[in-house]
Amino acid sequence: MKIPSPRPLLKGAGIATLALALITSTGVSANAATSAPSVTVDSLTTTIYQSDNPRTGTTLLSRWEDEIKKASVNNGYTDVKGPVFKASAKQADGLVPVYRMFKKGDFVWIADHKGSNEYATAQSKYGYESQGLAFYASVNKFEGSVGVERFLAGGKHSYAVTDADKAKAKAAGLFSEGNSFYVAPIKVATPAPTPTPEPTTPPVTTPPVVVTPTPTPEPTPVVKDEKFTIALVPDTQAEVFAPDTRFDQRGDYIVANKDKLNIKYAIHTGDVANWGEVDPAQYVIAERAMDKLSANGIPYSIAIGNHDTGAVGVGGGAADSKNTRTLVRKTTAFNAAFPVAEHTANGGAFEAGKIDNSYQTFTAGGKKFLVLTLELWPRVEAVEWAKGVVSSHADYNVIVNTHSYLNGDSTIYGGSDYGSTSPKYLYDNLISKYSNIKIVVSGHVGEAGYREDVTANGNKVVSYLNTFHSRSNPTRFLSIDTATGDLSATAYAPKDGATYSQYDKKSNITLIK
Repeated sequence: MKIPSPRPLLKGAGIATLALALITSTGVSANAATSAPSVTVDSLTTTIYQSDNPRTGTTLLSRWEDEIKKASVNNGYTDVKGPVFKASAKQADGLVPVYRMFKKGDFVWIADHKGSNEYATAQSKYGYESQGLAFYASVNKFEGSVGVERFLAGGKHSYAVTDADKAKAKAAGLFSEGNSFYVAPIKVATPAPTPTPEPTTPPVTTPPVVVTPTPTPEPTPVVKDEKFTIALVPDTQAEVFAPDTRFDQRGDYIVANKDKLNIKYAIHTGDVANWGEVDPAQYVIAERAMDKLSANGIPYSIAIGNHDTGAVGVGGGAADSKNTRTLVRKTTAFNAAFPVAEHTANGGAFEAGKIDNSYQTFTAGGKKFLVLTLELWPRVEAVEWAKGVVSSHADYNVIVNTHSYLNGDSTIYGGSDYGSTSPKYLYDNLISKYSNIKIVVSGHVGEAGYREDVTANGNKVVSYLNTFHSRSNPTRFLSIDTATGDLSATAYAPKDGATYSQYDKKSNITLIK
């Protein structure tokens, strides 16, 4: 999985100053030594876009072209340069993290590397806020690389990548602070020459030979690995602060036991971070751990918890108690950390560019499964969208993933708190209406609950509450036997190697063939 930068709403222009002494004492020299051989232009594959604000003289760099477009329309970044270089979305030898910093209308991208204190000093001394990890780049030249040069004028920073833009900035009297980091240039394809057509001889027309194809019989599906496992990741909001290692340990364990347990999928039930919208850096640990899964062929669904929204502020309390119903739908940093495009390759989403309400499909044991992820206390229109997804996939076994569903006593929660509808509304209007919905997973409260419901149409729905909030924070492993429909949930904590038999549950469902 890629590690994206946050996509904050751009703020109004103001005055920002980053001391020249800070920049020049820690900036990267244009004559830096060659970096590790592992860094090549071909190893950097993440496109970075640029637009400049002619009025303020500032630059915006973004991994998202749509952010560039919105900034052009709404925030004065009208000098759109398009794709300007390629960086990396993942850590690799020879690369360092580059953070996006903001202060009163000024953006700065700072490479945080050994021997440099610029990233820390920009925050502690000069009041810049870190808006999270933007991408990875090299602080040293490598073959074929291009330096991203930073300029200063009137307390505002701008960036230039091409020789023409660098010369233009210097001609305008902007002070060069040197190359901040090195990246791969955008390759401009040279169009192939149009071949001169060879003279042709009129074809000889012959009557077509009609061949009636012999029907090919449908292949008999080969059902392998009828019993497979889904890893259920609990609330991790306490695990996103160094030096906590639980998130990484869980990711390592799931990958190491992929074949042994036949793990086909993972589901995170939300509250990934603690106040992630305010401090997107909390997602760095989460991204690294979840990236281990996707990098090893384990797709996953990840729900949005209340702590992953703008409704929760620093310390885990309400960011603005008067506007929680609006702020609970603000999930900019979450979507930057877990881009919807990476989680809907075999599915779709309710809103463009947002993972809040989305779905994925996968197959296991000869059966088709669909994981439907719904926002916290979902909007009515999101539930209506979900109905269409479920009804149009009648031959899929549906698993619903939403952060709040069961109470600690395993009853279905009836409140909406600062959301739009309640889990009870979700059950009455979606879960109980479709016979292909088989499992519901959630977190938010309690520890590890379990519930069975038989709907009016005779369909059994099994629900799992998966929260814990404990020192070890165990992971639940849900085993599904596609031959019999048997379910078996067990809990294990990679942190201390302990099993928790009190959370074991067995059940049975009727799977769609």
